[in-house]
Amino acid sequence: MSESVNHSLIENSPQLKAYYDNKRLFKWNVFWLLFGNAAAIFGQQTAGSLMPLHMAGVRLDAQQISVILGIGSVLAIPSLLYVSHLTDHWQSKWGRRLPFVAISFPFKVIALLLFPYAMTMLPCAALYLSYYMFNSILYTAYPYLFNDISKQQYWGRIAGFSNLTSFFAVWLGQVVLMPMVVTHGEKTVFVISAIFVGVASLLTVLFVREPPMRSETPPQFNPIPAIASVIKFGFSDIRRILICLAFGCVACGINLIIVYVPLQAKVNIGLTEAEIGRYILQFGTITNALLAVAAGWVIDKMGIFKSMMIGLLFLFFASVIGFNPTWFSQMFANIAGIKLSPSVFLAAAYTAGFMANPFIYLASNVYIMKSVQRNNFATFCACTGSTNLMMQSIIMVLTGTLIKYVSGNYGIAFAISIVLVAIGVIIFKCTMSVSSKEVNIDNVQTNLIEK
Repeated sequence: MSESVNHSLIENSPQLKAYYDNKRLFKWNVFWLLFGNAAAIFGQQTAGSLMPLHMAGVRLDAQQISVILGIGSVLAIPSLLYVSHLTDHWQSKWGRRLPFVAISFPFKVIALLLFPYAMTMLPCAALYLSYYMFNSILYTAYPYLFNDISKQQYWGRIAGFSNLTSFFAVWLGQVVLMPMVVTHGEKTVFVISAIFVGVASLLTVLFVREPPMRSETPPQFNPIPAIASVIKFGFSDIRRILICLAFGCVACGINLIIVYVPLQAKVNIGLTEAEIGRYILQFGTITNALLAVAAGWVIDKMGIFKSMMIGLLFLFFASVIGFNPTWFSQMFANIAGIKLSPSVFLAAAYTAGFMANPFIYLASNVYIMKSVQRNNFATFCACTGSTNLMMQSIIMVLTGTLIKYVSGNYGIAFAISIVLVAIGVIIFKCTMSVSSKEVNIDNVQTNLIEK
């Protein structure tokens, strides 16, 4: 059996052909999804970077911070599995995904507004976990809108443009919002972040139109059988299991750099929040934005595995430099006779690591989407995502423990990252020769009803 589902048949089904042939609606949906996503990320990515820094600022150590982050990953797993079942089977006229966007964002906004007032481990944990839980609900539904509203032939390029606008928003947050922590205080920054998250989510809910795609089977509101059905689907054959493991490896590996580099800059090098945004983070974001569309083209034209190998080369370079930028700075001065600060090398490592992101993470998401039918997107991605969260919780706790008790060097995250991602890419390659039990797409029309 083919490794991918033929989505062109469902796009030309009687129920959906008019929707997917409507170019004006397609452009309208793409615009509002890109705009809403970018505006939300402007706020939430900045807040996401500041939360661990705030915890470090109130004297939580690496292990405590990692434990809080790890607990968030564990608690999000049942929510991810349950909500994914609901969103794939939701039968509202409003759509399958948008109701969950509407439900989740008010709670995220409240958590962001209150977080800067948390001064000890318990309130930091409570507010972070609240934010993380509802953010996981939002992103159990939101990303699939990009695939739902477009034909498969555009997925790589839409994902590329999404990355482009997203990373532009991240860059603005790093050079505009993060420096405001020093000039205006972190409370002001968290308020601005909350406003952008709230307004952007509201615009998405109001203006995006989903396709008339509904499952014949309504959702099970009892969470136990609902979660069991998701697990059964996602882990029903060897290929799906391997895909889940592979995604867990690559996503967890890349996330380690995103989480720990700001802490490395603050704790190991001594930079302020403003300096971290300007001198470290923004360069990776700019480079990633420039590569986003090119990575989408590479994925569509050259294939998944070649794209991942390109990203792996960037990540290897990042890991060599980023493990100990202070030592690398001294070695470079001895060899080249040029003295550059450790922050320069950490910025180079972070930039190279972020250059790997679109080629690896984006390719893995496109591959996952190609592996199942559209009406199973969220269900299968919940299994890949929950595998990632479980691995992430374990790896983060281990990483934090190593940092605290072995060396105090947050650069350990780079070494762990390259190992995990390399393993994930190898597993992905193995899945490309393993068959799946996915139902033949020719019969997909019997699983759709027009609402």
